[in-house]
Amino acid sequence: MIASPQQALMAAAHKARELGFMPLLLGDAIEGEARELGRVMAGIAMSVRRWGQPVTAPAILLSGGEASVTFAGTSFGKGGRNTEFALSLALALQGAPGIWALAADSDGIDGSDDAAGAIVAPDTLGRAAGRQLEARDFLTRHDSYSFFAPLGDLLITGPTLTNVNDIRAVLGPAECGNKQAATLTRMEVGKAIDSKSGAVKRENLPRNQALPHGCLTADEAAVIALGHAEPRPFWDRLLDGVAQSGAKGIELTFSPFGWRDTLAAYGSVQGFRAALDQRGLQLATGFFADVAIQGDLLNPQRQAAHIAQASAYAAYLAGFGVDVMVMGLPMRQTWSNQPAPIVGVSEVAAMADFCNRLGAAVLAHGIRLALHTEAHSVFSLARDIDIFML
Repeated sequence: MIASPQQALMAAAHKARELGFMPLLLGDAIEGEARELGRVMAGIAMSVRRWGQPVTAPAILLSGGEASVTFAGTSFGKGGRNTEFALSLALALQGAPGIWALAADSDGIDGSDDAAGAIVAPDTLGRAAGRQLEARDFLTRHDSYSFFAPLGDLLITGPTLTNVNDIRAVLGPAECGNKQAATLTRMEVGKAIDSKSGAVKRENLPRNQALPHGCLTADEAAVIALGHAEPRPFWDRLLDGVAQSGAKGIELTFSPFGWRDTLAAYGSVQGFRAALDQRGLQLATGFFADVAIQGDLLNPQRQAAHIAQASAYAAYLAGFGVDVMVMGLPMRQTWSNQPAPIVGVSEVAAMADFCNRLGAAVLAHGIRLALHTEAHSVFSLARDIDIFML
């Protein structure tokens, strides 16, 4: 024997300290019913979160040993002791913020299935609800594998050719895990951008700065990088969160939350529409951000490019039955000044003419144009609006 369960836990504890977490080793021979252990571990995690007991957060609870699953009746689904532990834990935590967990068999096979175990995130139950997966029903029929599989949260390693029993880790509460390790600087994101396509290449991101799976609360640059590098999981998580909130409609805005990003994620209008339908959501409207970002509407070539892009966007929106596109007008060069500077009549006349031509282009697709009276834009003051309407 060259390794033991205790050595595996000690190695995990050492790595946790390096990452800024306080490890609490609960033992390498924790046994019993998997679902009962899940509830107990959730209780300890909640105590850490609420009271800093028995260890101060941010902390990681580590345990080993082999749990068991007792089947009642003759009908049961797929899954092993680790996925059952994880599902029971998720139900007990009820989406407690900041608490993540992993339960896996060190040999890579949990029971007789191809997964080593599963991962639990704060949004596990919410994402499941967005897919009409009732967690408690899956636990009752011992079908934990089938619960985690559609969420993409099974841990599949393949045979590891070693076996030091099960390893269970419960992490938290820290916002998106170790924030220091999860945050990318704007300079790092800038280096990862492909000069030709403008897309962020994930392989160019610093290896030690990868975002935790599903985390969307790091800094702005990191969120943008994740959305561009992994559009499908990014949008799946985003839509699951919207469905969990009870909202029924969404508005597309700036990248990585824009219409082109949905095509990168789902391949087509039909693909994105299917993703919305699956969660009971609909596309309410789309925000055309190009004008607000790029400004300078007095350049004829830029005007033509904007109109072409808006027309393509309108055709996309029409595929969802949407009939309104919202557009922001350019920001003032001195947007931080209060009160906002006055825009001259000649400049407004040129912008109004452009808006009329762009509006006609999107109307050809059955889409009406609405102007956003956002702060700091050339369309924010009552006087601005009066002049535009002349």
